[in-house]
Amino acid sequence: LSISEDGQRMITGEFTGWLYQSFDKGETFGVQQTRRQPVQVTMDALGKRQIIASAGRELYTSNSFGNIWEADGPAAVWSDIATSRNSNSSIAVTSFGLMYVNDNDESGWIVGGPAPQTTSRRWAACAVSDDGLYRLAAEENGLLYISNGLSITSTWTDSGAGTRNWSSCTINSNGSVMAATDFGGFIYVSVDNGESWLPKDIVRNWVSIAVDAVDTFIAAEFGGLLYHSSGVSGNTWTAVSGEPRKWQDVAVAG
Repeated sequence: LSISEDGQRMITGEFTGWLYQSFDKGETFGVQQTRRQPVQVTMDALGKRQIIASAGRELYTSNSFGNIWEADGPAAVWSDIATSRNSNSSIAVTSFGLMYVNDNDESGWIVGGPAPQTTSRRWAACAVSDDGLYRLAAEENGLLYISNGLSITSTWTDSGAGTRNWSSCTINSNGSVMAATDFGGFIYVSVDNGESWLPKDIVRNWVSIAVDAVDTFIAAEFGGLLYHSSGVSGNTWTAVSGEPRKWQDVAVAG
């Protein structure tokens, strides 16, 4: 699930087949693509550049608001994909394999991530700040890695948030606020560009989290509720959905 900056465009994928897009803030959705079995989707601020990570297949990119698509990345068992709002920095991670990075130039997708970059890891999630300068990547039952700098090949380091069953991560517009979810554990929040991390709320089966333009969070519990935080530090969380559901993903505009 991905939403443009103004909230007007939304894209979501059906794992068994189709990609759907809305042009009216989610009021209606129409089939946007032939069957690609999208695992995850992402878009830039306007929704012009869109990327699909297909199950066991290539990455597909559109630079025409989803009208024309081209396969431009390697085939893999993808777990997540993210792009900056300015479309200058993109990350795609595999369920058991490598990380790939792209800076939207002719070099295409190249292997990136923590050294040694050729080491296979059980990647669960990734995130990029709006300006493309900060990046997060989370391992399943492993570490949360952080990278910052102008280049997509900038060094990745252990964030210090610990070894956990990471399931999702998110970064605000300028990288000052970050969060990651531990499935079966806490939400971990940083408000100092990833320098330190603190657990928030209670233990839940967290599956997804997103941060909005004013640095508050929305998070989903698998088999449970949606929760919204009040305040940038994520100290207080309130349930905002009426009944438990098997939530898979959350996204915000802004």
